[in-house]
Amino acid sequence: MLAMIPGHLPKAWVTGLLLWCVEALLFVPGIVFALLHWQPALLAVLALMFLAFLCFMGCIVWFMVERMLGRVTPWRRHA
Repeated sequence: MLAMIPGHLPKAWVTGLLLWCVEALLFVPGIVFALLHWQPALLAVLALMFLAFLCFMGCIVWFMVERMLGRVTPWRRHA
């Protein structure tokens, strides 16, 4: 999947997109654990989702700061 991402995209944007995908994948076990009423497992999945969400918000701040400073880190460095 990483090979399909263009190299010119900002690293913060790609990292945020990948975190968003992780959160989408965590929805599945979260729904299953909620339907089965497995509270400890559900709380663990929700904690992971919250951590991924905080990291996603950090990527937004990272992206905005790089844009304001005019220094955008590309996803891949071209040698």
